[in-house]
Amino acid sequence: MDCRTILSLGVLAMFLLPGSLSVAIWDRASLVCSTIPGKQVLDEESGRYFLVPQTCEVGEVAWRMTKSYVALRFWRPKPFRVCFSSNTPVNYEKYSVFNASFGNMFVGSPNMYKKVCVNSIGNRLDIVLLSKKSFYVMRAKFTVHCNS
Repeated sequence: MDCRTILSLGVLAMFLLPGSLSVAIWDRASLVCSTIPGKQVLDEESGRYFLVPQTCEVGEVAWRMTKSYVALRFWRPKPFRVCFSSNTPVNYEKYSVFNASFGNMFVGSPNMYKKVCVNSIGNRLDIVLLSKKSFYVMRAKFTVHCNS
């Protein structure tokens, strides 16, 4: 299955069929925000997407999914920017960032020296994170910055 097919399925699941797709028990994902106690966890009855709380400015998404993508929807009252970071060395990047709000455009793959940042279109931003290979657990750290 090529990257465009996976992204198309991810966006379809995110926006059209969130209640009808199931996630196998070993396919877990969680979202942790530094400003919110606890974490959100995708369960077996959900799609592969998170609605990131408006108050979440710094967070981390971790996922173990056999199809290895997860989608995020951010919303703020005014335009903003989300930056993804990773501690992996150059040429060993683990995941890619796609802007689903802008036609599933590839934005980049973060590493220990380079963050990947995406600007919202208006007050909403939809992102798909896609594993580059099979890893046991994927982790993507992010920060949200309101544009002045």
